[in-house]
Amino acid sequence: MTVNFNIVVFGGGSGLGKSIVETELSLGNSVLAFTSKNRFSDNANLSYVKINFHNLDIKLVAKATYKLNIEKFYFCSVSTNFEKFANIKPNKIETEVSFNISNILILIQFILKAHSETKLIYILSHICFIYSPGFSLYRMNKKAIEDLILSLELEYPNFKVTRVYPGAMNTNFVKNTNYSGISIFRRKDPGWWANKIVNSNKKVIITKTDNIIKIFDYALPFFVKKWIYKKLVSS
Repeated sequence: MTVNFNIVVFGGGSGLGKSIVETELSLGNSVLAFTSKNRFSDNANLSYVKINFHNLDIKLVAKATYKLNIEKFYFCSVSTNFEKFANIKPNKIETEVSFNISNILILIQFILKAHSETKLIYILSHICFIYSPGFSLYRMNKKAIEDLILSLELEYPNFKVTRVYPGAMNTNFVKNTNYSGISIFRRKDPGWWANKIVNSNKKVIITKTDNIIKIFDYALPFFVKKWIYKKLVSS
């Protein structure tokens, strides 16, 4: 029996992506999960495809999703170094930009060409409007993709995309960056975010606290924001 996977999760082997896979399965959907890890499933409604996120093989993605009637395409995979910019080695800069930007451009272009009716749910970060020393490169990557998505919404009016701005979570990704987060932000469990994302039809998914901060980020002059963040980081 051939399963028609209607949900695709890019980065579905761990963290938030894994929680999204589990949430979609609980709703009776069939999930195809791309992951860099070795994952196997006994569930007929879940299939894993191993892929190298650092050197994206778009032909593999095309083959795995060929003729599938995909309703939603989640992109959850991310890579970063929580480190002051001057201290990051050049090869790490190149790797992170390739992982977070170049590969994403290729993937989104593929979705627009081959699965234009598919809804893209892209996991950004509240780092798009929160400044944190050590996340300058990560912020640049996220802001670049955020700007791309907004531009594509104008270029392709029927392009269905949801932007998600989660904060720090209790995942290995956050732990591995050694980022503890500004004390005023409480870490959420990835299951909490997965439930919020999967069950929402909003074009923008964000917490109320972060939404207020986002508004201030756009409204305040940079020198004011700089003073505020210095106070927060040093507190």
